[in-house]
Amino acid sequence: IEGFGRIETGFKVSLKDLNSKNDYLDFIDSTNNWIDDPSRKTDFGYKEQVYAVYGIYSNNFDKFQYQLGLRLEKANVDGNESLSNTVFNKNYFALYPTVHLVQVLPYDQEVQLSYSRRVERPNNRRLNPYVDKTDSLNIQYGNPQLNPEFVNSFDLGYSKLFGKTSLTSSIFYKRTDDAITNYTILRDDGVTETTFRNLANSTSYGIELTATHPLFEWFRLNG
Repeated sequence: IEGFGRIETGFKVSLKDLNSKNDYLDFIDSTNNWIDDPSRKTDFGYKEQVYAVYGIYSNNFDKFQYQLGLRLEKANVDGNESLSNTVFNKNYFALYPTVHLVQVLPYDQEVQLSYSRRVERPNNRRLNPYVDKTDSLNIQYGNPQLNPEFVNSFDLGYSKLFGKTSLTSSIFYKRTDDAITNYTILRDDGVTETTFRNLANSTSYGIELTATHPLFEWFRLNG
C-alpha cells in the first residue's frame, strides 16, 4: 500500500520424528559366543513439533528506513528411552521480536542498528539419557531436563563508500540465557561423569571491520 509501507506474514511448521537404537554384544572367549549386553543398549525416540507464525512491517521516512518483526512460536518436545523407562515432555511458547533501523547519511554513508531474539534448542543427542560407557573411566549421557537457550543480539553498524571501495564496521553484543554447557563430576570410584546442564548466562561482544574493492567485474577483494 503506497505510503503505508510493506507487510509480510507467513507461517512455518517443523516436525521431527527420530529414533536411535543401539544393540551391543560381548564376545565371551570361554564359550566362543556373542552375549547381549543390556547395560549398553539404547532405544531412544524423539519427537519435536514447532509451529510458528510471523509478521514483518517495513517503511521509510525520507532517508530513514525501519523494519519491525515478531515471530510467535509454540514448541512441543517428547522423548522416550524405553529401556530405562525415561519419559519427558517439554512445552513452551515464546515471542521473538526483531528491529532493524537504517539511517542514510550524506557522502555515501549509512548507519544501521539492529536487535533480534532467537532460540537454540538442545538436539536429541544432548537430551538422550543413554549412558555411553565406551570409556569405562569417562562415561557420558544426555540430560532430558534441558531447556532451550535464548539469545538476544544487538548490532550497530556503519558503512562508507569511497568510489568503488566500501568500508563496513560494526559493534556487536550477544547475550545467551540458560546457556547449555558441559557438566563433569568425579565420582568416589575415580570415574568421571559428563552430561549437559543449563548452568549459566554468557555474553560475547566485539568489533568487525570489512573492506571490499572490485578489481575487475569478475574479481573482488575482501579484507
